[in-house]
Amino acid sequence: QKDISAIIQTADKKFEELFTAHAEIINHLAHCSKIEVLFGRKEISKSARKISGPTTEVVIPLEGLLDFEKETARLEKEKGSAQKAWEAVSARIESKIFRDKAPKEVVESETAKYHELGEKIKKLDEQLNTLKQ
Repeated sequence: QKDISAIIQTADKKFEELFTAHAEIINHLAHCSKIEVLFGRKEISKSARKISGPTTEVVIPLEGLLDFEKETARLEKEKGSAQKAWEAVSARIESKIFRDKAPKEVVESETAKYHELGEKIKKLDEQLNTLKQ
């Protein structure tokens, strides 16, 4: 089990006081080893997950939780597979012969798969960008 820390940043002084007063309970409920409460915003280095609200942001730094090289390699491999599948589906649905001869349901299914793979590639790119920050 790795130690997970969280940073709660808030622009609201009342929230800062509330989170600070209840940090022990938040630690327990969130299964964190440490929670830091900050008034204002602090730039967090190296890839983190964030949940943001109007005045408050909860940040979980991923340093120490992930092997960035292994995760990057895994995501790049997954992206390569998705890209290959997307190209194959793209060639299929762009083919006039396929569109003319295949049943309508098959064309629709392949078109949906094309869009799903495109979204998957986009999400993988976002995850890779997050890891490289």
